[in-house]
Amino acid sequence: MECVCSRYTGFLKIKKKGCAKVTECNKTENVHFPANTNNTVYTITKTCCSDDLCNYAPGLPGTSGLSLALATITALFMANILV
Repeated sequence: MECVCSRYTGFLKIKKKGCAKVTECNKTENVHFPANTNNTVYTITKTCCSDDLCNYAPGLPGTSGLSLALATITALFMANILV
């Protein structure tokens, strides 16, 4: 198994991350959604990688330890006011 980042293009653009068999890597195929109908056809491209956590989700923009600390301090301050 390899890490994979799949991109579905069709009516909506969908991105999926996970694992796939090595034989499925770097291939493009057509997929029907929902699976039992012919209504919507998506083209899926699976791009594989082998580095540790190469398909991890990106962090939220603008988040850091400072913003987490500020949110924690604000929550504690509000809790003291309410008690």
